Amino acid sequence: MTGEQIRSILGATILAILVWVYAEAESLRTLEPGIELAFEAAPASDRVIDVFDPAGGANAQLLPPGSTIRVTVSLEGSTSSLDAIARRGQGRTITFRPGDPGIPDKPGEYPLSLRDILREASDFRDHGIAVKKVEPESLRITIDETTSREVKVSVVTPGGDLDGLPESQPRVAKVFAPAREARSLTDASTATVRVDEATWARLVPGRRETIAGVPLELPKELAGSARARMEPSLADVIVTVRSRTNSILIPSVPVHLRIAPAELAKFDVDIAEPDRSLIDVTVSGPADLVRQIEDRSIPLIAFVPLSFEELERGIPSKDAQFSSVPGGALKFEAANRSVRLKIKRREPAPTGPTTPP
Repeated sequence: MTGEQIRSILGATILAILVWVYAEAESLRTLEPGIELAFEAAPASDRVIDVFDPAGGANAQLLPPGSTIRVTVSLEGSTSSLDAIARRGQGRTITFRPGDPGIPDKPGEYPLSLRDILREASDFRDHGIAVKKVEPESLRITIDETTSREVKVSVVTPGGDLDGLPESQPRVAKVFAPAREARSLTDASTATVRVDEATWARLVPGRRETIAGVPLELPKELAGSARARMEPSLADVIVTVRSRTNSILIPSVPVHLRIAPAELAKFDVDIAEPDRSLIDVTVSGPADLVRQIEDRSIPLIAFVPLSFEELERGIPSKDAQFSSVPGGALKFEAANRSVRLKIKRREPAPTGPTTPP
């Protein structure tokens, strides 16, 4: 066989192989891959799209935002196109947005034919691949419009012992939520900024302080919403914790005597006129107790206790004490506690002559 013949045979063989490869690549076949579908609005869009769980039937609940739907698709196309789809489809999710072919843009609830919207997907349409069947065949979506609403901000603190009301900056925040959720808000709805226990414990009593960057909580009407959000998301709290200790000056505190009932009939005790009240008494201690003394919820008196021995000796003076206060946590100071006394034993009552029977 001549060289020319050999070259001719080789050329014919190569051509046959190429024809066979091309024919094989262009021959039709089917593929049934699993594909992830996502439904979400464009970042700058005012639309919200949510998907009902296709396995939930008539009582299906909305899936959390960002959820994907896994479907099995029966595809028909050339071998080369399907191989390209198979290679490209590893870990790939096809995303649909409101306004895409087959996806409505106006607010409402809609059933979708998955076969119809997948036929319009560029992954298949641009490569001449036919979508023959999809399992599940359909699902329901809801499209809504994001609306905004201003609400007042209320401050919640772990303790209520404050000087004045706590303030928030800003005092008004904006809520963004789907219209169907925003309709639950009223004029009384408020966002909440809540100060935690650890932060509260670090505040210095008596000093006006600003707690920066406290997270804002959605109004209770939107609690648990996966779509609602706040702007701003943080607020500053301005608060003054009431001092845990306090002191007040009481101009005059009355002085009483404390004598055992059995001694009352035996002695006359008189307090010098200038000493019947203690002047300028300073009361200090826990702020809540001091406040009760100030508003007279707890009466304050000074007293001089006298024992039998002191009465017998006729002591000329004694320091006054103060009425007991729950917990004994208050401190009392006076310029002069000494109370001058005049003690006199009573004479026995005279006995008259015995009357004869």
